[in-house]
Amino acid sequence: MPYDIPDRYPCPFCESVALRLTHVRLFENTQAIAEISDCERTKDGGAILVWPRQHTERVSQLTDAQVTGLAEMIFWASSSLLRAYGPVAFHTFCSAGAMVGQSEAHAHFQIQPRYDGREYSFAGAADLPIIPLAEREAMALRLRKRRAKPALASAELSGIRFRAASLPEPSPQSGIDPRLVVDETEGFIAYCHPQSRGPGAVVIVAKRAVSCFLEFDKNERAEFLKVIRNVAVLVEEVCDPDGLSIWWDTGEAANHAFDEFIAEVVPRFQAVPYVPEYREDRSQIGVACVDELVAFVLRCRAVRTREVGTRSQDLLVQA
Repeated sequence: MPYDIPDRYPCPFCESVALRLTHVRLFENTQAIAEISDCERTKDGGAILVWPRQHTERVSQLTDAQVTGLAEMIFWASSSLLRAYGPVAFHTFCSAGAMVGQSEAHAHFQIQPRYDGREYSFAGAADLPIIPLAEREAMALRLRKRRAKPALASAELSGIRFRAASLPEPSPQSGIDPRLVVDETEGFIAYCHPQSRGPGAVVIVAKRAVSCFLEFDKNERAEFLKVIRNVAVLVEEVCDPDGLSIWWDTGEAANHAFDEFIAEVVPRFQAVPYVPEYREDRSQIGVACVDELVAFVLRCRAVRTREVGTRSQDLLVQA
């Protein structure tokens, strides 16, 4: 079933690309744009939106070029925000479907900072206060002055606090049952963790020891976001969800449960209640449920095999 996606015409993001809609552009490249959000969840926090230039409704529809461009914009925006404003944590997320909060029919990532002693709102975008244009322009100027180099120094990450807890087994360090692996690349593993947030949920972890997205190099950032895209394709095909939540948190104040990087792709269903909670607060599921996870992985692999075969056939036809 297709997602219920807000139908707003003309698309405000496409209007921004065409410079027909006033917005405060922060950074840009040939594939993506980062702008200062016009609404805020934390007062004077510096929230940022990152989105593809080409109209694209869902992460699963992104091209490799778009993914690479978006990964760089997310890094530039997040690292500049860290340098300029000094948050103690970040939320980075993208929603597909109105039931999980997608407010526009154009895929976009939100980068929302968290600060000690400052209130954070989980209200829908339509209910958040609007930031005056002059304030957004001042934020952009402040952020551009602190644009990071291709990588951040370790000392620049010292203000982000991580929980002293390791990802519970299975993990890359302890070993992952190959039956649970949905996708794998040189640097990342996407798999179904037994402490699942719901049917069809997939976690993505790095093979090397890193705490957050900001520690990845340029190639790793693009590789990671391609894995996210690929997993989204598989989950949508196999689960046919009503919505899809994609996120990775950075720092304990953003509910980052571990001192290791982890991203999540979680399908959402109208008929299945969803309760956010720390992963270690979820009970280890039983063998029967592990068998269900394995069955889900097998369906994902069948989809991937079919897509590879289709692409090969297309190449033969073109030849």
